[in-house]
Amino acid sequence: MVNENSNTLLSGNASFEQLGQYSIFVYDTLNSKSVSLVTLQNNQTIIADTVTYIRYLNFSPGSYLGLKLINTRKFNYASDTVIIDPVLFIGYDPNPASYNFFTVHIGNYNVFAYADSSMPNLNPNHDTSKFRFMGLLKLDSMINYNVYLQGFVDSVSATDSLQLRSFRVN
Repeated sequence: MVNENSNTLLSGNASFEQLGQYSIFVYDTLNSKSVSLVTLQNNQTIIADTVTYIRYLNFSPGSYLGLKLINTRKFNYASDTVIIDPVLFIGYDPNPASYNFFTVHIGNYNVFAYADSSMPNLNPNHDTSKFRFMGLLKLDSMINYNVYLQGFVDSVSATDSLQLRSFRVN
């Protein structure tokens, strides 16, 4: 992989399953000369119903962040709110086995990021004083998603601030 200055960022070999689908993320490890890569297999089936699969990743360096999703559509589900426990910045745990898909109901969600006040002990504590509205996330049926946070929690720069991103994997 080469950047715009024709410098090699990553080199080596990779093995992929025939007909497999993958998400490949390249991220900065905060060391200006170090870029890392994580490859995740998108092996979830498509569910043609009222639920879909999402996978959550944290690309916010130095943070331990979770998400709270509140469904704005009223489908009379048992719960219209999804709490995703905080995870460390992916650079601290680049093991693909740590990032699995899970099911959520389809709909339009108001998404809030939150910091875990119990950090660094790994027992999540939903600290409501640290919730930040991240925007709207639309989840459709028959589509699986990668959902992630990027940027810096305390940045005042619009380009470096904490942002919610998502993309479909099928």
